[in-house]
Amino acid sequence: MSLTILTYQQREANKKERAEILDLISRIQNTETLHRIALITSAMAADEVRSIPLPLDEFVDMLDFPMLVRLMDLFKNESSQYLCNEQIKELVARAMNSYMGIEEEEEIAEKEAV
Repeated sequence: MSLTILTYQQREANKKERAEILDLISRIQNTETLHRIALITSAMAADEVRSIPLPLDEFVDMLDFPMLVRLMDLFKNESSQYLCNEQIKELVARAMNSYMGIEEEEEIAEKEAV
């Protein structure tokens, strides 16, 4: 798994290449050919997803409950002076609350209060 993040120049080159590809595809009239292109690009996109780094909040949301408990235990004694420690604790707590349904109850209570 690669954790490389594209540079500005790489992103711009990708945009240009993507526009050229879309222009070429828009000229194709054969439905069967378009379907094959869709299948190929879908498979390639699925493979590429594995190489894109996830944002931390999405990563934490994908963890199962026992792993969240272990992360909470790991970070409970970490220094609060570092913002990253507090953010990780908050993300883990939010994900744990989501598992237990607490988040939904809080949202309902907030809506009723308004």
